[in-house]
Amino acid sequence: MDAPDPRIIMVFARTPVLGTVKTRLAATLGDRAALRLYRCFILDLLQTLDGLALPMIICHTPPNAGPVFRQWLPGRYDLMPQEGLHLGQRMAAAFRHVFANGYREAVLIGSDLPDLPADHVGGAFHQLRTADAVVGPAADGGYYLIGFRWDTFCPVLFESPSWGTHRVLKETLTIAKAEGLRVTLLAEWTDIDNTADLAAFLQRHQGNRAVAPRTLACLDEIKKTYDFN
Repeated sequence: MDAPDPRIIMVFARTPVLGTVKTRLAATLGDRAALRLYRCFILDLLQTLDGLALPMIICHTPPNAGPVFRQWLPGRYDLMPQEGLHLGQRMAAAFRHVFANGYREAVLIGSDLPDLPADHVGGAFHQLRTADAVVGPAADGGYYLIGFRWDTFCPVLFESPSWGTHRVLKETLTIAKAEGLRVTLLAEWTDIDNTADLAAFLQRHQGNRAVAPRTLACLDEIKKTYDFN
C-alpha cells in the first residue's frame, strides 16, 4: 500500500453567506451578485486543484460556520476553522495544524483566484524541495500563496502589521531575510478584489472559456446590468 501523500494544499475561504463576502465588489454589484461570484471563484479554483490529486483542506472563517460550508459544498473536501485574531495568526495556526498531523510540505492559497494555473501550485511544491519557503506575489503587493516544509516553517513571517495593504509582501520578505530563510518567488498573479480586477480577468480570458468557466458564465449574467469596461 502506498504511503499517504506528505503534501497538502490549504485553501483559505470565507463561508459564502449573503452580505459577508467580497464587500468591495458588493458595493458596486450588490450583495447577491458578489455572493454568486465568490461561490464561482471557489468552485473554479477547487476544480483546478482537484487536477493535482493532492490532499486538500478548506480553512473557513467564521470558525463556527463549518456546517453552512458543508451544506453548500458536500463531498471529499475536509474543513478546518480558521483560528486567530487576524489573518496572520490564522495562517500560522493552519500551518501548525497540518504539520502536527504529519504533513511534511504545505501550501496555503487564497480563494479569490478562479483562474490560478495548476502549475503555480504544483510548482510551489517543486520549489520546496530546495527552498525553505515559497511565496506567490500578488499584483496588489500582497501574496496569493505561501508554503513551507515542516522543518522550515517560520511563524514569525505572519507577524506583519500590514495585513490588507500593499506592504505585506515586502515586509514578509524582509522578515524572511532576517530569519535566514531561502525564499523562492513564483510568478505574479492577480486575485480578484474589485471591479478593476474583474475587468482584467475578462481581458485575460477573451476567447478562452475553458479557464474558470463558472466565473465567466456568472460574469456574462452580471454584465447584462453592469459594464466592466
